Amino acid sequence: VAGNHFAFGSTRFARALSPSAVVIGSILLVLYMIAIVILGTSSRLDESASPDERSVSIRTTGCGHVSKTKGSGVAVGGDIVVTVAHVVIGASTVHVTTPDAKEHPGAIVALDTRRDLALVWVPDLDVPPVAMADSRDVGRVLIVGGARSGTVEADIRRHVPVVIEEVGGLDRYQRDGYEVEAATGRGDSGAGLYDDNSLLGVVFATATDDDQTTWVTTSTEIEKLLAVGRGPEYHCDEAASKVVRSD
Repeated sequence: VAGNHFAFGSTRFARALSPSAVVIGSILLVLYMIAIVILGTSSRLDESASPDERSVSIRTTGCGHVSKTKGSGVAVGGDIVVTVAHVVIGASTVHVTTPDAKEHPGAIVALDTRRDLALVWVPDLDVPPVAMADSRDVGRVLIVGGARSGTVEADIRRHVPVVIEEVGGLDRYQRDGYEVEAATGRGDSGAGLYDDNSLLGVVFATATDDDQTTWVTTSTEIEKLLAVGRGPEYHCDEAASKVVRSD
């Protein structure tokens, strides 16, 4: 019954409108729809960020007998930065500098020494989630955001399993990686390897006998760490000269 009254009232209201009012109403409706489309498009555009906008530099103060370090990182979404474990494992404090040259305090919230990856929480950060690229065997790509080298053109030589010692340990573990032809150096560890705007992986080493060879941990390994997610913060254990989890 209430529905019938509402429909009837609406019909009477429509009949009471003058022709000019109907025209004005139609114009306003069209303008409203245009505004919705524009705002929707703007919102979708805001959902992405360029590799440069995701690039951060990281500096630490030393824990115990460990010296201060400097490295790079990728803002992968929200307030989380992915970097390499060997940059932050000996950190007393972590400081993250964003592309606007502002430095923010960070906290280690995940550490995988077998994959040489870490997640750093930066409370002041808020970026859209990064797109992870599918694995590639060869191709022209870019390393973006190296704290030392900046943006570097690169060629993937091969997609290969990498067997390397655990960070801070002696046992050797295998992880998914790329051998890349690119000139990088100290401080570039943690910089992103990109195919357009999609993240292929992060730099973890430069060959000691060839300044044109860079090693990268793939996005597949990064996704595994992100799937585990953020845990308790890590803090400096002065006696051990490394960070430990605050369980």
